[in-house]
Amino acid sequence: MNHAITLALALSSLGFSAHAQFNIYYVLSGTHYSYTVQNATSVDPLDLFSIYFPAPQDPTALDYNNLAAADSPAGWTGSALEPGVPDMGGLVTWQVDLPPGITTGQSLSGFEATFDHSGTSVPGRQYFEVYDANYNVIGSGLTQRAAVGTVPDGCNWQSWGCVGLLLLVTKQFFWKQPQPSPFAA
Repeated sequence: MNHAITLALALSSLGFSAHAQFNIYYVLSGTHYSYTVQNATSVDPLDLFSIYFPAPQDPTALDYNNLAAADSPAGWTGSALEPGVPDMGGLVTWQVDLPPGITTGQSLSGFEATFDHSGTSVPGRQYFEVYDANYNVIGSGLTQRAAVGTVPDGCNWQSWGCVGLLLLVTKQFFWKQPQPSPFAA
């Protein structure tokens, strides 16, 4: 498993991605990950996925424990496997209760994992694998930090609020009505 993670990290740093048809975006808040999972182009529905929490490679690396699938969207079940064997990290897995799961062009949020860690490293990107209903690996990659406009989770009130503010500012500065000069006779 560690060799696959190392290879994925190396390829990712060079700009290569083994399977770009699946994306997992994360938001990290302390020791709490929130994930949005996207099936960008695969005709195979995403029915099961695992996110790996790496084993420590040196004394300053992260040491994960108390892993938990803290929350799941409706129709999905999460579970966690604690790190146990040296050189093997933990993993959190979610599986759809009744296939099909996430189909082509769809995304789903609400997957949440919590953990405790020690060490000086900061949590970040993680290796993941995606499976079909028969437990065949159909994709893998590295999670990506969610940025504004990155997570394709539909419209929300914040998006509409920004559009409204932009229109208001544009109207105030660019569509002003000419005002009569106070110096005109």
